[in-house]
Amino acid sequence: RTASRWPVMLEFAARERKAQEGAFLANVSVQIVDAQRHTVLDTVSDGPFVLARLQPGRYEVKATFDGQTIARPLDVARQGTAREVFLWPHAAEHAAG
Repeated sequence: RTASRWPVMLEFAARERKAQEGAFLANVSVQIVDAQRHTVLDTVSDGPFVLARLQPGRYEVKATFDGQTIARPLDVARQGTAREVFLWPHAAEHAAG
């Protein structure tokens, strides 16, 4: 699996209005800052996933879609992949796929 080679995997989706599952999103603005508040990644996703190589440590991820920002902490371990799913409510009209 490609994801296993990356310490960080972020996934972006929106809840469908009438379904239990979410719809994948693209064009999500992603900013990751380290414990010293330095920006280590500032990008826009091409699809529903962002893979990143970050050093082990604690980070904050801010993901913005359609004017709504979700922020959460992210702990990157020495081994394995830190995976976070960002789920926006009812943005299905912007879904990519």
